[in-house]
Amino acid sequence: MTAEEKLVNHHVLYAQNYVVEELFKQEAISFDSIHNFEKEVLEWWLVSDFLGEYLKELGETVIEDLDCFWWGRTCSGQCVYKDTVMRKICESFTKILTDII
Repeated sequence: MTAEEKLVNHHVLYAQNYVVEELFKQEAISFDSIHNFEKEVLEWWLVSDFLGEYLKELGETVIEDLDCFWWGRTCSGQCVYKDTVMRKICESFTKILTDII
């Protein structure tokens, strides 16, 4: 199993398209809680706090509200672990470990 697959298996929790749409409809979350809403979001995913912070740092669309992080995935049709952003996050871990050792 690759590092990207492990990252996704542990930190990308649930597909949440319907949930996020309903939260917006019910005004339980607002567009003000979205970080970097520049691209069209095709899928919403509930992610861990750990991954949500990394995604924000890399300029990804993220909702941080209701004690949750939702990642707005701007691509679709491939496994999440194949997204470029997952590779970038894993590469940053490798660099950190290399610098420490």
